[in-house]
Amino acid sequence: MTRATISCLWMLASCGGSRTVIVHVVPAPAPAEPTASLSRRTADSGKARELVQQSVFGPLRALFNSPGIARNLAGMHAEAYNVTSEDDVVGSGWFAGTSRATAEPPDTSAAWTVVGGRLDGAPVLAVRDARGHEYWLTFDTPEYPELATATEVIAARLYEAAGFHAPQVWIVTFDPERQLALGDTGTARAVLAGVARRADGRLRTAAHFVAGRVLGTFAFAGHRADDPADTLPHEHRRELRGLYVVAAWLDHTGLFRGSTLDVLVDTAGGRTVRHYVLGFESSLGSRNGRPSTARAGTEGDWDSGKVATRLLTLGFYAAAWERSNARRFDPLRWTPSYPNPAFARRTARDGFWGAKLVAGISDATIRQAVAAGELGDSAVGRALVDTVRARRALTVARWFSRVTPLDELAIRQGATGSALAFRDLGVAEELVPPQHRRYEIVMSQPGDRRTQRASVTLDLSADGRGVLPLPALQGEDAMMYADWPVERQLGWIDVRAVADDGTRPRVLRIYVLPDSTTGYRIVGRRY
Repeated sequence: MTRATISCLWMLASCGGSRTVIVHVVPAPAPAEPTASLSRRTADSGKARELVQQSVFGPLRALFNSPGIARNLAGMHAEAYNVTSEDDVVGSGWFAGTSRATAEPPDTSAAWTVVGGRLDGAPVLAVRDARGHEYWLTFDTPEYPELATATEVIAARLYEAAGFHAPQVWIVTFDPERQLALGDTGTARAVLAGVARRADGRLRTAAHFVAGRVLGTFAFAGHRADDPADTLPHEHRRELRGLYVVAAWLDHTGLFRGSTLDVLVDTAGGRTVRHYVLGFESSLGSRNGRPSTARAGTEGDWDSGKVATRLLTLGFYAAAWERSNARRFDPLRWTPSYPNPAFARRTARDGFWGAKLVAGISDATIRQAVAAGELGDSAVGRALVDTVRARRALTVARWFSRVTPLDELAIRQGATGSALAFRDLGVAEELVPPQHRRYEIVMSQPGDRRTQRASVTLDLSADGRGVLPLPALQGEDAMMYADWPVERQLGWIDVRAVADDGTRPRVLRIYVLPDSTTGYRIVGRRY
């Protein structure tokens, strides 16, 4: 069995890690297209500072400076500030949605110019190709060839598939003596001295590309002082709270301020700041180019509660991972290596939003991402695909069970009156059977604060589609409400899916207004 195979099997077994890639501007002649490059650690990305900041000062500020001190003391969290009426977010510098960046890997037809490098932590080189595009290159350790580079490529592709901004990353193999124009010979040779080489002397690297002018990192709380469009506290953004679900799925334990990147880009609407997630070498079981430990994903690098418990018990206390030297993946309790204020404030609605992103990533997309990692052992690649799929299934099951997961909502007018057409994602994901699916309904009609209740059992289609009958509007028709204030016209429908074991998840509230054609029209929802 090769070292590459051994390292990947470790990756599958442990699925955790922490490591960061830090990026900053490298002074260089203006390229054909501005690109982000890397050479040294930025001042605000230190791990020690982040631990102190988020473990001590962050919780104190959250407790006493935020609205709703009683809610904070009770462990309750306010919902995200930037959700739409459909309980979603719009595409922005924080979340790309379905849009995809397009770029090409570095041009290998001519030598690259080395424009920077970094030796602390994992070795990194910044290069410029003949087209003027800049890339930063990361490498594998000799002990675990393919581990770091493969995880960076695979995780970046899956983050992009989920809709988040991530660098474009490719596996590139090259001869350093031919490909590198060593303008900074000492730095380049020092960086390359400890990396994995193939038998023919060639190097395998993960080449990263981000277009734009680098501004630094972003925090998971507060604002960017130099960005007038950054008006919402980061810890109250749905995108960053829902990011927890994707990070847990991919075991991206090293995600913190230092593994992020803000870039100024030119768009059709003008200049905007785009916020990137980095540090993928800390995902999928890799920690700084080596397999992670059983602790990763279950306990942070500094857990004050567990540290105090170990001190008070003179070391007799042992966490579950310490007793068994293994861990199980729990999508609701997964823990990153560094405290994250946005993750700590996640709610069931944020988690459901993130889980829908994970559910939307197909098996084909996962296979394509793993193939892009160019693992030398196809059996390891297949095992990794199976592991990622299994973690996806568990992620979706746990988060979908916390809410009533109805989607694709529409009001239809039938022979018997208005009805709510929907798709039950619990059935669509094969979490519950389509037969005898029971729903509890509470409805408040426009202009009437009295409620009507019903319990309906339906047989849904295999993909979860069904129709719930709705009470008719009171009065002659919707026109009688036309002169009323909008807030008085507003009605709502509460739907709760009840499991066979009696589990009662969160209610889905659907807001409606009178409509002369269908009786009602949907104007919003809240999971």
